[in-house]
Amino acid sequence: NNFKKIYQTDKGENLAGSRISALVQATDDKVWVATELKGLYSLSLSKGSLSKYQSSALPYNINCMAKSHSDLLLGSSEGFFKLNPDNGAIQFFQNSRGKEIHCMYPMRDGRVLVGTSEGVMEYIPEKNTLTGPVYLEKTDAFHILEDKRGSLWICSNTSGLYRIDMEEGRIDSYVNDPEDDSSIEGDKVLLTMHASRGNIWVAPHGYGLSRFTDDGFSPYDIFNST
Repeated sequence: NNFKKIYQTDKGENLAGSRISALVQATDDKVWVATELKGLYSLSLSKGSLSKYQSSALPYNINCMAKSHSDLLLGSSEGFFKLNPDNGAIQFFQNSRGKEIHCMYPMRDGRVLVGTSEGVMEYIPEKNTLTGPVYLEKTDAFHILEDKRGSLWICSNTSGLYRIDMEEGRIDSYVNDPEDDSSIEGDKVLLTMHASRGNIWVAPHGYGLSRFTDDGFSPYDIFNST
């Protein structure tokens, strides 16, 4: 058994019932741990100890987290935050106020796409700016993926799945059609995954996994899988 269960911090704070929303590796020995109810922690891998990051300026409800150079980007129901762990500086981006931050996706060119309740925003580290929405304004963007072709797949909490062809600027929308067996099974899509063979896998809420091909969506059958 290679797993160690950690229920308490080094100060004795109980973490039971607090959902872990994101993990980001800082160093070979240190991992940042974001939770949805109790804020931000750091985990020492060598000691197996968990320490609370103390700051009243950070939200307790952290939905997502990403690393940008030496900074930590944090998303919550309050908006978008940047933390410099080296000096403790915290910045709140005012144009994110009132937006639920669902997810972050670091792009290959260094930008970070930020999925919000009102579309996809864009954080540019070199300028330290958060702009947008740059894609799908007014759409509840729940999860983001960039495939090997450079297209963006964006899951919505209410309106299905979107694919953005970055070269052509074309946006394809996939929603459930009860009369079409090849359509996506549900319009609340939790996440997408790019498999090693190039397939896109999709997880509509309540419908398991589906594989996307040129012929549409096909539910994954564990008893007849290839």
